[in-house]
Amino acid sequence: MDKIKIARRAITFHRAAGLLKGLLTLPSWKPAGFETEDRLMSERKLPRKVIAEIVKLVEWVKAHPSGTWQDDPEIDGIYKRWRGLIRNGLNLLDGNGTMRGVDGLSCDGELFLLEHSREAMPARRPGRPPDETIDREQDRRIMDAWETGNYCNVKELAQAWNLDEREVKKALDRERKRRDKPQEGS
Repeated sequence: MDKIKIARRAITFHRAAGLLKGLLTLPSWKPAGFETEDRLMSERKLPRKVIAEIVKLVEWVKAHPSGTWQDDPEIDGIYKRWRGLIRNGLNLLDGNGTMRGVDGLSCDGELFLLEHSREAMPARRPGRPPDETIDREQDRRIMDAWETGNYCNVKELAQAWNLDEREVKKALDRERKRRDKPQEGS
């Protein structure tokens, strides 16, 4: 009788240990890092410095299709540092290379290069991008009409232009701010 109870307890303990092991291998229980066995790092979560190094390597691979890793020690260092991420995590190389020969770029590698290379990213002007839905010329015409003095209040101006009073107030405010802003080059 005692042997049966001991066997049942052992089986129960074994099952509980298996369940606990299964819980600990869930991606949410893994420590934060670049990659783990079950969860590979997304390129969105990579630091900019790492992306810059990988882009440098991918550009070099594209420029030297028949080269070897030892041709450029800096590229070889980047490759050795991020080999797991480049090959398995992001799948940037096609896997046709040898130990010394350079692999070609996979489709993912080409897309990564298009997305992150400097040539693909046009320089943006600083500040907030302008709203395309706002008609600057209409704002200017509304302000000119208001400055004529023919309208006693904003409500009359809005009725004359078939607009909401709120839209006219916003247009006047935008144009006033544009005129107060110092002009570049003058």
